[in-house]
Amino acid sequence: SIGSYGEKTSGYAMKFLASYDGSAFSTSDYVSKSKIYNIKEYGKAFAPWGQNVPNISFEFWAIGAEEVEITNCDFTTHLSLEYDPAVLKGAYSFWVHDNRFKVGMGQSIELTTSNTIIENNIFDYRENTNAWNVMGEYNQKSKGATNIHVRRNYFLLGDRSPILWALGNPSTNLYFYNNTINGTGNPALFQIRSTSNGVASKNLQVFNNAFDVSTGGQITAVTYEGGTAQPQGLVVSNNHHSEPFSSISSGASVSNNTQTTPALLRSGSLALPYLST
Repeated sequence: SIGSYGEKTSGYAMKFLASYDGSAFSTSDYVSKSKIYNIKEYGKAFAPWGQNVPNISFEFWAIGAEEVEITNCDFTTHLSLEYDPAVLKGAYSFWVHDNRFKVGMGQSIELTTSNTIIENNIFDYRENTNAWNVMGEYNQKSKGATNIHVRRNYFLLGDRSPILWALGNPSTNLYFYNNTINGTGNPALFQIRSTSNGVASKNLQVFNNAFDVSTGGQITAVTYEGGTAQPQGLVVSNNHHSEPFSSISSGASVSNNTQTTPALLRSGSLALPYLST
């Protein structure tokens, strides 16, 4: 386990890599039953190799994961869980829970690993200088992911308008539920980015969320950046939202949503207990 306390001012805290034989990375290596916890990480907003590139705290690159838990950490640079082959031996690949993300620029979690749970985290974007997305894929080098649950998180957006989940390659069985989103911008749920074969993502479910966004406009369901294949099986149901949804893909199932101001505590500190229900 990696625990207790740590900090940094530049570069990575740690990078996990598969073994390399001189021509290719191993596809069978993986990190198993490990825990990163109680880390207070302080990093520069931009990476050492580029002023416009977000910095990274921990990176799992080209290596699988089996029951890796990341909990009770404070992150100021993003967590990278990318390009990883699925390991189906345990209950999950990554369980990222009860952390606080306040990254200086860019996304909080680079997320392309199947069987991952993102739960009970706080994402604070009020001071983010390049808030284009909160989680998902930027480089579009993965083979796509399946079975990812994003639940019971708090998104404190301020006046930023990020994409909550960017999909670089076709993915399936993605679940976004019981989350609270607060802000005055115009966030989007998903962005479909360019893919190598144009295959659509499937079974994207958005339900039981509280969208407390006072945009004066709309909450965009799906945007497109180079990719054109509309997601198949998009379900948007049982959400409370203060503004209407727009750009729902054709064939989506939209039901039992209530356009009303979500019932939140609205007292005390942000994000909690102010955003609690």
